[in-house]
Amino acid sequence: MNNHRYFLTSILVLLISLSGCEKTVDEREADELLRLEAYISIHYPNAIKTASGLYYIINDEGDSVNGLKPGTDDYVIINYTNMDLDGDVFETNNDSIAKKFDIYSSATRYIPAFRKLSNKINPLVAGLSEGLGLINEGGKARLILPSRLAYGGNKYKTLPPFSSVIIDVELLRVVKDPNAYEQELIDNYLDEFYPEAILDSIRIDSMYFLAITEKIPADDHHTSNSLYTQPTDQEIKDNDIVSVFYQGRFLDNFLFDTNIQSVAEEDGTYDANKSYVPIKVTVGGSGYIDGFSVALRHLTTYTYAKVIIPSYLAYKENGSSTIPPFSPLIFELDVLGKKSTGTEAED
Repeated sequence: MNNHRYFLTSILVLLISLSGCEKTVDEREADELLRLEAYISIHYPNAIKTASGLYYIINDEGDSVNGLKPGTDDYVIINYTNMDLDGDVFETNNDSIAKKFDIYSSATRYIPAFRKLSNKINPLVAGLSEGLGLINEGGKARLILPSRLAYGGNKYKTLPPFSSVIIDVELLRVVKDPNAYEQELIDNYLDEFYPEAILDSIRIDSMYFLAITEKIPADDHHTSNSLYTQPTDQEIKDNDIVSVFYQGRFLDNFLFDTNIQSVAEEDGTYDANKSYVPIKVTVGGSGYIDGFSVALRHLTTYTYAKVIIPSYLAYKENGSSTIPPFSPLIFELDVLGKKSTGTEAED
């Protein structure tokens, strides 16, 4: 009986505690909304408020004749600058603004963002998604979001929980067919940098092999010539474990990843906590993007290759935290030795 009474008392204490937490959260959001309403009344009394609580000011309606207005399934290309109600910028794709507000990073790629308007895996904040649906291509707007349409009770970068957000956004383009857009990016790159290339000769398994050369053992990012004790020019097959140095770049040559220390140092992205050693790729296996296996099947050991890998063999339609969806990528692969069944890999 006493145990039963103790259990009920414990449950009651827990419920009271949770109720108190909920009240605290509600009060924080209520305080935020009071400040937001005061801010709007002083600075933007003519702002339009939607049913969701988004305030917006259209600075440029864009092309109302030929410009597209994005729908839920569309992708958008945008310029944006995000700030708090005090005007302190915490995120932008403009490098000049980032430097002005001391948030610039050499590891950030300052280009227009390419995102799906509505995406459950890597979503835009709700207020931005709603606001973009109000303008045409070429349009510009200032969106003012209560926290429930932004980052809610979560801290984001330098932004505290329950913070209203201002977003200055420009809709550059609406993309209906992201696969066609990706191919457009690849075609433009090839036209600019490889105008003499014969596409039928470099396009293999949906990838573009821009260069394949025999490796020279004196490459400065190798630690010793013992890496070359295996016979060169060995065919690579499924289930082989291949040692590889690599550089991963976007089509604008921006480096997003490498395991070559000298390359990272030259790029200014060297990380002392990272181990710069060859990766071991199991051909046909998991652990790395599919494009590595596809490329390695067409290479031999101790070769260098430069290849464009389309998104469906890389980070696919959702991208990652640093790679936009439908991004074709350039990889420079420095292929070392391999391990087949019953042998030891050279790395």
